[in-house]
Amino acid sequence: MMRKTLFSTLLLTAALVGAGPLSPVQPTLLDAQYGSISGTVTGIDGKPAATVSVRIMSGGKQTGGLPDNNIGAKSALGGGGDVVMLGRGESTIAVAKTDANGNFKIAKIQTGQFRAVVVYAQAKPASQNVTVEAGKDAVVNFKLEPK
Repeated sequence: MMRKTLFSTLLLTAALVGAGPLSPVQPTLLDAQYGSISGTVTGIDGKPAATVSVRIMSGGKQTGGLPDNNIGAKSALGGGGDVVMLGRGESTIAVAKTDANGNFKIAKIQTGQFRAVVVYAQAKPASQNVTVEAGKDAVVNFKLEPK
C-alpha cells in the first residue's frame, strides 16, 4: 500500500513539474487549419478610425455582374443608407470593431478565401478579398473615402 501511494505521489509530482505554470501550450493538429486577419482602418480625415465594424464574409460569389469592390447601393426602404450587396450564398463568419488606433484582429479563422467588408456611415463602403493561410496573419488595410 505504501509503495502504491509513493508511486502515485511521484507520478503526480512529475506531471506537475513537467507541466509547470509557464509551459507553452502545444499547438494541436486543428490549430494548423487556422490563421488570422488583421489590419487598420483609416478614416476620411487620414486619422485612425475607431469603432468601425469589419466583417469577414465567406462563401458564394458576387452576382449580377457587380465587381467585388462595388458593394454600395442605396436602400430601397428610404433613409438613403448603404446596403452591402452580398453574393449568392455569402454570409458573415466574423465581425470585429476597430480599437482607438483603428486596428482590428480576428484570430482563429479557418484557412481559405474570404472578403473583408467595411461599411461606415460617412464613407463609401469598401471590400477586399483576403486569403487566410494556416498559421499566418493576413493583413487587410482600409482607407475610407467620402461618399
